[in-house]
Amino acid sequence: MWIWNSVGLVLLAGFLSGSMVGVVEALTILLAVGAGEYDALLWGGIGYGVVGILLSVPLCVVGWRWEPQIVFGRVLTTCTFLITFWVFDLHWWWSILWFVFHWLQGVFLTKTPLRVVLTLKGALLLSLGWVGLLITFSLTPGQRIFTPPVHQHQAIGKPNVLFVVVDGLSKELLQRPSMSNLRALSKNAIVFEQAVSISPSRFQSMSTLLVGNASPLPTPLLDSEQTLVERLALEGYRTLGVVTHLEVGRFANIHQGFDRFRYIPPHLDSLALRFGLGSEGARHLKLAAVILGYVPLQRRSVEEIFSLFDHELRMFAQGDATPWFALLQLTPDLPFTDADQQAFDRQMGSLLRSATLHNTLIVLTAGVQFQQSDHPRLDIPLWMWIPNGSARMIINNVQLADVAPTIFSILGYQADHTLQGQNILRLPPIGDRRVIDIRGKDWKWRQQEQWRWIEHRHQEFLYDVSADPQMEHNLIEQFPERREYLRNYQP
Repeated sequence: MWIWNSVGLVLLAGFLSGSMVGVVEALTILLAVGAGEYDALLWGGIGYGVVGILLSVPLCVVGWRWEPQIVFGRVLTTCTFLITFWVFDLHWWWSILWFVFHWLQGVFLTKTPLRVVLTLKGALLLSLGWVGLLITFSLTPGQRIFTPPVHQHQAIGKPNVLFVVVDGLSKELLQRPSMSNLRALSKNAIVFEQAVSISPSRFQSMSTLLVGNASPLPTPLLDSEQTLVERLALEGYRTLGVVTHLEVGRFANIHQGFDRFRYIPPHLDSLALRFGLGSEGARHLKLAAVILGYVPLQRRSVEEIFSLFDHELRMFAQGDATPWFALLQLTPDLPFTDADQQAFDRQMGSLLRSATLHNTLIVLTAGVQFQQSDHPRLDIPLWMWIPNGSARMIINNVQLADVAPTIFSILGYQADHTLQGQNILRLPPIGDRRVIDIRGKDWKWRQQEQWRWIEHRHQEFLYDVSADPQMEHNLIEQFPERREYLRNYQP
């Protein structure tokens, strides 16, 4: 009996230690953006509790020889620190706190009512109570916490606004025969031939598009950053967002300013995993990332995403004359197969021709380009359909940060000084000498007119993108003056 009591205490100590760390991680995720889904508390507590049990199993071999206080204290301290170091990537000097924590838990387990956990029955009751508390939080109404946008003015008579952002969509892809609908519709669009993103990151691209900031922003997006969505909501627009990638979901704070925001997760074949990791908050746990790394995720088909978005948009737009802003972020399966291309072209053609999009300003662009070269790829397609507007091609260099001030100008609103971009419909037709300067952790990207200079891990590349849009021929040696100018450029 003594052996079984000791083994039971070891396992329960491992469960409680892992569970506490999991709950702390869930709280840091939830509180970072003030957004809910308390399911993350439940699955963080239980999931990491199982990890704690697995870590404590080897200690059962020696734990039966220890006294109850030593058993519980040593296992609790050891498992807590092992899991904490793994989850939060702590520096080794944090191990000094192991001694402080070990001393404190010894005091609490002998001098306070918590000494009840030194018995198997007490530890079991504490564990059951702890799980019950987590379940209670998980079932609490109002799991999703949104800050509703402020609607201060009326926008009756203004055009609707639709953003379609597709990961991996490239200019070359839009020119393929499978994109016949979009190529036909492009004859009524403004096509920006030299558009670039600010970063190969989905979050940075999306935040740049919505905030109009030409420099990287911290994730999650700060509440102090006023997005295009919040500004339009203030002017009276109703706002809808549908995203399919976790990186730009509510826990990136991209949802701020939306009346309705929906994250559509990939399919999980396993019922147990779907039940445990079905919430967006739980998927942000580090343990969830490890588990899902071994489970093939099946992204929803292009048809399913467009069908869900079309349904949301129709429900959102019907029976109300108030104009709306809608965002669809789509992450297709990799690679972007011919079947997916045809489906995307067909669905976009149907969407653009639908009556729902009457009097709608439409922006089609890419959130991120998938790496296919020795350096970051930031060039993206950028098409814009303007109600009663004329089609044209703009060859000036533009950024995603320019989209927000351009939209404001088209809608007749005054863009404030916080927007770093410019109205790209008013750029000079020729002679635009602006240099786009973008910097990453180990790379620089500069572009002026048709010249694109890239430095990546101490390698330099120079391309004439008007003659070589695929960037196949590095001209770094042929044009030393252009290389020196762009290399030494100071904004």
